[in-house]
Amino acid sequence: MTVVRLMEPNLAIVDAGGVLEEVSVALVDPEVGDTVLVHAKEAIAVVTRGGGTPKSTGPESGTPGNTGRGGHDGPA
Repeated sequence: MTVVRLMEPNLAIVDAGGVLEEVSVALVDPEVGDTVLVHAKEAIAVVTRGGGTPKSTGPESGTPGNTGRGGHDGPA
């Protein structure tokens, strides 16, 4: 879903395939034009920035990210 407009507090209007929906952005820091992953009307990740650039996550970027192990801390 693409962020169309940011609203206060922690809400955004997103384009969901031609349908505009209001979602919470309390867990992420999106900008207008970003693509966000939404679950149950809650944006849970910024997938790409407005220019189509993937958002960096992980240890090398200094932000938490996907470990590639399905969210488990045990052996892969």
